Amino acid sequence: MLADAQVLTGLQNQIDPQLFGPHPSRTPPLTLVSLSGGFQPSPQLRKKLPWLPTAFDCRIENLLNQRLPTNLGSPFQGTRYTLPLRVLAGCNWVLGRDTSKLVQAPKKTI
Repeated sequence: MLADAQVLTGLQNQIDPQLFGPHPSRTPPLTLVSLSGGFQPSPQLRKKLPWLPTAFDCRIENLLNQRLPTNLGSPFQGTRYTLPLRVLAGCNWVLGRDTSKLVQAPKKTI
């Protein structure tokens, strides 16, 4: 599992204020929280089930479901807002020889 937090401070864009005038406003600081995780089945299980994906992953973005402005009054794009809560899932198959290595504890020999 991996947790991710982004803090966006509402910095002004780099438009020249002499040509375009002052930036109309700044976006308020906002924090976006995300969570992602993945799983890789064991090679023994993949040998039993040949169509099983090599890896699975899931990503949840904007856990707090905030709809906050990320760009206030840009002269080129208008006001944009953060996307709502999103869940993205994926799986990965390896065609041909699988060269990935799983991290396992070393075998103890007595």
